[in-house]
Amino acid sequence: MVSFLALLPRSLTTFLYSVAALLRFYGNTDTIPISRIPLTILDWSLLAFALGTASLLANLGLEWNSGNRSRAQAEDARLRAEEERLRAEEERIRAEDERIRARQREARQDHLADKERNRAAEERNKADRERERADRERLRAKAERLRAEDERIRARQREARQDHLADEERNRATEERNKADRERERADRERLRAEDERLRAETERLRAEDERIRARQREVRQDYLADEERNKADRERERSSSRARIQNRFTLLQIRHQLTPSSATQTALADFLSFLEEYGE
Repeated sequence: MVSFLALLPRSLTTFLYSVAALLRFYGNTDTIPISRIPLTILDWSLLAFALGTASLLANLGLEWNSGNRSRAQAEDARLRAEEERLRAEEERIRAEDERIRARQREARQDHLADKERNRAAEERNKADRERERADRERLRAKAERLRAEDERIRARQREARQDHLADEERNRATEERNKADRERERADRERLRAEDERLRAETERLRAEDERIRARQREVRQDYLADEERNKADRERERSSSRARIQNRFTLLQIRHQLTPSSATQTALADFLSFLEEYGE
């Protein structure tokens, strides 16, 4: 039915122009075909031409209205598509914000974990230093004891030599006793030599322990520097994300102002520009 109504003015215009031409050129212009209506063939031709012209005007009006309606529908479809795109862009920006917040939370948690790990490493290093200090104190006390023992042995050796010189002339029994004393002293010297070797081995072990502690401290410093670099990279990523969000919001305000220019969008753009001028990045 709609298609028929759309084709009716055009077909009617063609038919009326054909009738007007037929009556004008193929009939007697002075003849009155209907006696009740005092109109000649020429009058009927003019009437058909006038009706054809009116039908033509009606057809032009319908065509113009149809074109305007189709353009309006296309414009509405374009606006709906633009609104859908803007809505999708807002959803994407919201998802990006959520992802950035989640990454920031993870970075904060990693930073806190690194702090706890560094604190635990410092506590372990402090305990190692305390243990090493205690070992050094113990070794120092042992060295003092050994030095006192050595002094006592030297004093005993001096006394033994003096006794040996004094008793050498007196009797052989004293000489035998002194020989036994020398054997005992030799055993003591062997024992002292063994103790010196053990002290030297203990010193080497402490030196190796110091090297291990220094290596551990270097590793802790390297871990700390790596954590600093990672935190710096996270701050750079956060700054880049902030710039991207600001750029996206500014672009969104520009698109809204271009699509629907109004005082509200213009005020929002002016406020956003004032914010950028005041705070920079």
